[in-house]
Amino acid sequence: MKLEATLDRVIVEPRVVEKKSEGGVILPDTLEENEKPKEGSVLHAGPTVKGLKIGDYVFFSEYSGRKLMLEGKKVLVLREDDVVAKISGGANE
Repeated sequence: MKLEATLDRVIVEPRVVEKKSEGGVILPDTLEENEKPKEGSVLHAGPTVKGLKIGDYVFFSEYSGRKLMLEGKKVLVLREDDVVAKISGGANE
């Protein structure tokens, strides 16, 4: 299955961060449910989106977007306006 963004939409894979307590115990996601992801990698950008491309690492508004499951992965569909900053070429550069 292929998911493509339309118009001014951007599909983002949110960054997953493993949380640990001070004692080194890994905290499950259920303890962090109220904290929404605010950054991730662009998987696809719609045809009217300017300045974003696949692989860009972006920061976005906390309560923006629509959550979807795509082949077992959580993705967000955001409006271009919800993206507040980017690091071109991905997070590892």
